[in-house]
Amino acid sequence: SHWNFATQTKRQNGSTMKPILVYGPAMEEGYLQPGTPIPDVYYTVLDGGGVKEIKNVDLRHHGIVSARTSLAHSYNIPAVRTYESLIPLNPVEKYLRKLGFTSVLDDEYAHPTLGIGALTRGVSLEENANAFAAIANNGVFEDAYMIEKIVTADGEVIYEHEQNPVEVFSPQTSFLLIDMMCDILREGTARQLRSMLKYPHVDWAGKTGTTNYYYDVQFVASNPNITFATWMGYDMQDSMDGRTQYLRNMTLWAEFINAASDLRPELVAPSHAFQQPDGIVRASYCAISGKLPSELCEKAGLVKSDYFNAKYLPKERDDSLITGAHVIVNGRAV
Repeated sequence: SHWNFATQTKRQNGSTMKPILVYGPAMEEGYLQPGTPIPDVYYTVLDGGGVKEIKNVDLRHHGIVSARTSLAHSYNIPAVRTYESLIPLNPVEKYLRKLGFTSVLDDEYAHPTLGIGALTRGVSLEENANAFAAIANNGVFEDAYMIEKIVTADGEVIYEHEQNPVEVFSPQTSFLLIDMMCDILREGTARQLRSMLKYPHVDWAGKTGTTNYYYDVQFVASNPNITFATWMGYDMQDSMDGRTQYLRNMTLWAEFINAASDLRPELVAPSHAFQQPDGIVRASYCAISGKLPSELCEKAGLVKSDYFNAKYLPKERDDSLITGAHVIVNGRAV
């Protein structure tokens, strides 16, 4: 076939949408930070003309979880809840189009499940990789290209690529996203990957993605130098064995990276890590509310620490906990 599945095929991108359309914009707008708690409980939305229950891949609910944990384990419910809070801003126009997505419909931003990759037309693998490259590039999008320059035999330049950088996320938001996606390889849905790599020390940040019935499986990741993405699926959409194909795609990604690392280790396997920009601080917070820890929060063992954009450090002290001989729950003393 002459069809290029990396650049021409449009498919839903599944959970790889979460960093670029949900957690990135939410942090940029100050709606949340990596430690912000989000309820992962039974949840329904109005989508497609009816009521739809949002389910996690493991078909479980996990209670109150941080944004960091939600992304690491790719929970759908916290992502949809967060995306719903962004809908009034039209994050497709404000962020996704600036990241090079060309096939999203104008009114599609209002669909709550868009935050977990439920696109009508889909997106190309190239466009998805471009968006992740912008995160690794301190939030600056530069469209991918293949031809740098065309020069005649006489040395006349008849074409030269012109860069058109667009700042989409601040360096602070980009760093926080990268740090959260590093957790995906440490303990999340891509935790098997490092054992497959010849250069496991490289600072990789990535995201897995699958679509309904496992029609499509994606993995995209960045280090400080490059971004690389792989996709698996049938040319005519059909279901694959999810768990097997999910691991097979990750193995394929690792084999490509290992081969490229042998050829260009200075490019593909850099020794330097992502750099923390100014304006990032580490602070303690109460895990039940995201506010500053109170004495009761400490006694309950709910104090945690995480990175924050200094602009959005919590200012209020937690007031969600009370103490006493009993409390009233639903009109009953407990």
